[in-house]
Amino acid sequence: MDRIISKVLHRPELTLKSLRCVMKVVEVGSVSRAAKQIAKSQTAVTKAIHKVEKSIGKSLFDRSTSGMWPTAEGELLAGRVSNAFNELQRAGRFYSQHVGFPTDIDRLPLFNLGANKQTLARFIYVFDYRDALRAAELVDVKPPTIQRAVRELESQLRMPLFERTATGQLMPTLIGTEIARAAKLAFVEIGTGIDEINSLDQSIIGHVRIGTLPFVRNEVIPNAIVKVVNAHEGIAVSTNEADYEAQEVALRSGELDLIVGPTSLSDKDVDLVAEPFLRMGFRFVVRKGHPLARAGCRVSKADLAQLGWVLPPRPTAHRATFDRFMNTHNIPIEGKVVETSLYNAARGIVQQSDLALISRQMNSELGSFVALTPDFATEQDIESLTITSHIVTRRRTTVSPAVRLFIAMLRESVEEADTDSGERF
Repeated sequence: MDRIISKVLHRPELTLKSLRCVMKVVEVGSVSRAAKQIAKSQTAVTKAIHKVEKSIGKSLFDRSTSGMWPTAEGELLAGRVSNAFNELQRAGRFYSQHVGFPTDIDRLPLFNLGANKQTLARFIYVFDYRDALRAAELVDVKPPTIQRAVRELESQLRMPLFERTATGQLMPTLIGTEIARAAKLAFVEIGTGIDEINSLDQSIIGHVRIGTLPFVRNEVIPNAIVKVVNAHEGIAVSTNEADYEAQEVALRSGELDLIVGPTSLSDKDVDLVAEPFLRMGFRFVVRKGHPLARAGCRVSKADLAQLGWVLPPRPTAHRATFDRFMNTHNIPIEGKVVETSLYNAARGIVQQSDLALISRQMNSELGSFVALTPDFATEQDIESLTITSHIVTRRRTTVSPAVRLFIAMLRESVEEADTDSGERF
């Protein structure tokens, strides 16, 4: 998130108020009408647009005696600013619903792109680090500067955004959490707009932030990353290997651009959308030298019941697939169960124990493991041990050119993979 915020902060003439002027002129098609709607003079609106153009280094409008018409750059930026405005408005409606007094969110700068971007950024840093002193150190300002930024927003909203715990941590309130989410997404949208404009007449630039889940981390995602960075030097890539729940929170607040891997996201989710791209089959594996491996690898229901397991935690999609298989065949788990979201840790545990693991490894990848074959399994049973990987993105966000390229390279990597590595969509 620091990189995105810095991209906006390091352009001093790019203020949220000036960006709102650009958005309004594109929206209503006239400086005079825009000025009237936002209660500014036409001169002030024109000056604001000039400042944005100077900051970005591009013309946002074609000017003639009949008016101002947005260029491609102007259309792109106005669309992103509109997205940022809508996210802040959503937070404003949430605020209105949860305060105990009448309020007009359109009159509050925080919710209409009237806030100071430095103030918003400092609030975000306190939210992320739960400590004003730590936030001050990271952004190289004095602690009172950070504290004033938070107090300014709290004064505007007439309510606290943080509560101090017994250990001194600043824990965000419910409204503070929603405002932080919206503020982060606003910075993401504006930063993405700048990248889009700079990608129009040169190689694609930008930052792709990927949440990675087990079963696609080792081959498909690395291949796609290599393709992207080899083709475009201006694209930076970072990955996040946290558990799905943490990644989902990061995606919703704009700290990730997408999540790749097996998920159990509901079709009814209003904020996120999951697009399937790869189906993978699971197998039960144990270490070489395991008693069941020496027995020929064919196992019964009783064998599976007595096995200990290293499993992903609920409610991950791959755990749900395993539980469904065991429940379908009325197989209780009588042995030990170790839960971990770290696939490499799971492999290490299985290599040093008699526990079993669910895995998508092919014969050529088994290495020090062997696959067990249930002696009761039908073709339908094997099909039930299949899981779908998704590309999860925010529903209301148009992904950046850099993210679009990564997704294309991801699909290309699946196309090039061996046929036994999965069935693509």
